[in-house]
Amino acid sequence: MILSSTLTIVLHRSFNCYGLDYNRQVFNKAVDLVNSGKASFQLVRDARFSYEAFEELDLRGMKCDEAIVAQALKLCGLCLAPTRLTVELRLIQATNCFRRGRIQMWEYFELLPMCELFSDCEQSCPKSLGERGTGGLYPIEDFASILMTGNERTGQFL
Repeated sequence: MILSSTLTIVLHRSFNCYGLDYNRQVFNKAVDLVNSGKASFQLVRDARFSYEAFEELDLRGMKCDEAIVAQALKLCGLCLAPTRLTVELRLIQATNCFRRGRIQMWEYFELLPMCELFSDCEQSCPKSLGERGTGGLYPIEDFASILMTGNERTGQFL
């Protein structure tokens, strides 16, 4: 979309400390997502904020760790199945020529169309139903599910 000679002055270290090539790839990926209808402008904006929050201002990219990427997606209201996230991150690392062990913003944007809304996937804590048993205690049907965190329940659901 943007040629290397077009918008050179505007994109080179304009909004952030990244160079022209990085900003061009991020801009192209964001415009492609919005134009194709795979993501809204607000979602791309939220994804940029969540990426920058977990990038830790080191300008090398976000660590390519499943837990970190899952938390970043959760921050912008999205979730991705853990096995799918693992496969996608391995694929990104296999084709990544920018930085090893890091995921760049345009690669993070590629995960957005694969995600679901977190509100659709969120699992609540199971509650005990029924009458009090002997000794005045309520029976617990599935004790292991009560001990799971919300993220573990959502991951198991996905």
